[in-house]
Amino acid sequence: RVRSRAALERRARLDGVVLALPSRMLFYGRRLFMNGEAVTPGKAAARALARLADARELRAPLELDDEAWAQLYEWYLAGYIEFGER
Repeated sequence: RVRSRAALERRARLDGVVLALPSRMLFYGRRLFMNGEAVTPGKAAARALARLADARELRAPLELDDEAWAQLYEWYLAGYIEFGER
């Protein structure tokens, strides 16, 4: 388990991320819902997070904007996402 956002970024860049099995994610208009929690990401973050919603994964190598990394870290701490496999 990683203990910082920087550590999450390092590992996710190599392994990608996947939705945890019980997680549900969807977009409605510009709003994104993850397990019932709503966020309204900016355009760049929305593109990456929409890929995660559609495919249930973001494959490595990951290059995301700061907003997307912050959101992924929050979801990681909540147990909503996990690392992919090498």
